[in-house]
Amino acid sequence: MIKIICALALSVTATAGLADDGFSFYGGVSKSLASGDFDFRSYERSDFEGEPSGYFVGVDYDRNRYFIGLEINVLQPHCDYFDNSCGNDNLQGIHMVDYNYYNFVDLMDIKVRLGTNLGNDSTRIYGIAGLSTGLWSDDSSSGDAAEGTLFGFGAEYEIYQGLAIGGELIRRSSTAGSELDFELNTTQIRMLYRY
Repeated sequence: MIKIICALALSVTATAGLADDGFSFYGGVSKSLASGDFDFRSYERSDFEGEPSGYFVGVDYDRNRYFIGLEINVLQPHCDYFDNSCGNDNLQGIHMVDYNYYNFVDLMDIKVRLGTNLGNDSTRIYGIAGLSTGLWSDDSSSGDAAEGTLFGFGAEYEIYQGLAIGGELIRRSSTAGSELDFELNTTQIRMLYRY
């Protein structure tokens, strides 16, 4: 699966570099509602939640009514319970329920998007596959939460000349060998500008 995702990512990048048109960059900000459960180093399984803010950049290559794209999405920027960088009592970060100092840090997705333009090209719907990477921290130590995979779907609607709103539903799962065994689900609201 990882080889397929890497091959798709390379093909998108190569196509983008050679294309004369049908190729667009975009960037934006997001707000997510996250939930899931985890087992850190084979301890008792626990729930986590959060409402992280993030940002993303990407590129799409359009051909006829279809497109393929590559995106980097920072879901959870670095935050620390002790310096309050995740908001009051860490509640804006993805944290263990009832123990706010256990949290994801530097959580990032690398996504391949494959979809279609509907109607007058102002609406896009797409499927998502990719990788998720980050750390799980208790603010005195951290564990590797990398090697996760993700799947989902999304949609976006252009509201005014390049400015669009959208949403994504994504499920992330750790892969074998990850120190943090987790399932993470997010519903993300997005605002972006396409160049």
